[in-house]
Amino acid sequence: MMASAPAGRGPGTALPRPTLDVSDQQYMMAIFLFIKNYVSASPGGSSLDNKIEPIDNKIEQAMDLVKSHLLLAVREEVDVLKANITKLVDKISVLERENEVLKTNASPEVLAKLAERPAAPPAAGQSAPGHRVA
Repeated sequence: MMASAPAGRGPGTALPRPTLDVSDQQYMMAIFLFIKNYVSASPGGSSLDNKIEPIDNKIEQAMDLVKSHLLLAVREEVDVLKANITKLVDKISVLERENEVLKTNASPEVLAKLAERPAAPPAAGQSAPGHRVA
């Protein structure tokens, strides 16, 4: 008997990511112990006693594989985020230089107007006074 998907979830719908207060190592150990207890508690457990060790090894290998895949995915994400941070820092420095050039070449009247205005940028769709939105 197959369990049906919860209401509102199709077969291809991703489940929400669980939030855990435990480390990945503790989480993996909990999974390992659950599977180990499930296998040893199955009917005919006495005939499985000699098979438990190979099953334990396979489970441990599978957990190591999952752990390595998770670590690889996290490392890749960290690399992408570091690259994005580097790009953003570079963009900030370019914009700061442009800002300094514009301030040094602006007239005192324009600088006085800038000092009067709040620092917040205009809302989307609105333009600053004297500028047209295309």
